[in-house]
Amino acid sequence: MKNRLLILNLVILSLLFSACRSTTFDSDYKKDFNFSTLKVFTIYPSTALKSKSPLIASALGALIDSSLIKKGYSRGAEVHDFVVTFYTETEVETSYGSVNFDRWKGFWSTKEEPLFAAKGLIVIDIIDGNTGDVVWRGWDNQLVGREEDPKVVMRNTVERILTLFPPQN
Repeated sequence: MKNRLLILNLVILSLLFSACRSTTFDSDYKKDFNFSTLKVFTIYPSTALKSKSPLIASALGALIDSSLIKKGYSRGAEVHDFVVTFYTETEVETSYGSVNFDRWKGFWSTKEEPLFAAKGLIVIDIIDGNTGDVVWRGWDNQLVGREEDPKVVMRNTVERILTLFPPQN
């Protein structure tokens, strides 16, 4: 009987936690810009991200680079049609739950315990190499639980954002 109750409780908890995950990704762009002229890119992470988190900047840059190459764009250094820049922010969100097993106080505890999740934002900008204007911006704001692999989350997030580039008019 105890095993059935424990399994039922684990199923309920997993459903609650999976329902709490939220993600928002979108993009915006200049409506009058001709995206078909973009062929060669170079990547510059934001200087704040590069100085504060060089490993994250390097990893995100490599993910963006490979995603754009898969889409048929070419990487260039000195000569390029567009520049890709990006930045990220993270914060920890705390919520409280009272569904913890505590055998000293009975089957269900009334003790509130903190539950932590990281909320991350990644923004990718496409800048016209001729004018220096941002012509496309994509972003993803995601709540991530501690059980997830950060590398997989970053790769999926970058790919999800870049599915919207170039925009389909």
